[in-house]
Amino acid sequence: MADSKITALTSIGTSTDPVLDQMVIVDVSDGSMAATGTTKKVSLNQLLSSNPSATGGLTLSGALAAGSATITGDLTVDTSTLKVDSANNRVGIGTASPGALIEAYTNTNGQNRIFINNPSTGSSAYNSIDFTGGTAGNQILSMGSGYSGSFPYTTGALVLRSGQVNGMVLSTGGSAAPIVFGINDSEAMRLNSTGLGIGTASVTSGFKLDVVNGDFRVSDAAGADGVEIGWSAGSSQGFVQAYNRNTSAFKPLLLNSSLLVDTSGNVGVGVSTFGTSAAKVLGLANATAPTTSPAGMGQLYVEAGALKYRGSSGTITTLANA
Repeated sequence: MADSKITALTSIGTSTDPVLDQMVIVDVSDGSMAATGTTKKVSLNQLLSSNPSATGGLTLSGALAAGSATITGDLTVDTSTLKVDSANNRVGIGTASPGALIEAYTNTNGQNRIFINNPSTGSSAYNSIDFTGGTAGNQILSMGSGYSGSFPYTTGALVLRSGQVNGMVLSTGGSAAPIVFGINDSEAMRLNSTGLGIGTASVTSGFKLDVVNGDFRVSDAAGADGVEIGWSAGSSQGFVQAYNRNTSAFKPLLLNSSLLVDTSGNVGVGVSTFGTSAAKVLGLANATAPTTSPAGMGQLYVEAGALKYRGSSGTITTLANA
């Protein structure tokens, strides 16, 4: 509008554009006139721009749309929905007092959530990150003080789990913290400072590998032929055997490259073949004859195909010729 005297004031109609229309203000910094200042004009766009700037608080009851904003102090959205703590350089989601660089907090089950700090006690006293949320959420949990769960969700435990039932504890608190692996909330394997236990929560002292209620097996790349070490509960005896799980057939077992036990029960010392139709035969390869006779024992060996015996006094007897 052109500079003119104000002659009438009417209310803004629906066809008026308050963003572009001019408004009257008084320039009190103009010292050429009376203390009441000079009448000038300004638009709403100019008032909302960064130049000139304004100090003090701004309260809006509606929506605010802006290309960018710079806030030098705290930012608070709906008390605790979002909080930027400028004094401590922290951001809180769901909390007005963030205790870490980023703290996202909710105490409502069934929501997608990140628990970095949960001050509650009892069964909810854990810190967690939920990737999907809800009752089937994949979670990383860090158990806080006061938690008293099963398998071993104890204070200080770090847990990975899928859903609310299946769990895998990677570590539990303490100076000698074990690593525990579980399936369906049941412990399956535990690694502690002394060894690895499979099927047991307590590795037997002195053993690096302790397998309870099961056999230990090393197999070939196909997973068929393998050496098994185990315990037969029905016969109350242990066993070491070479076995093929696909054909249910036993294989020859070679120990220390010199002692062989084949599937016919033949035992060979330094030999790998036996006579035709041999079964439960002891085969001895030609030996290097002993030159001394330790006390309290005798020595049986084969020399040039003949079976000989050397007693503790040094007497050598040929038991059978070649």
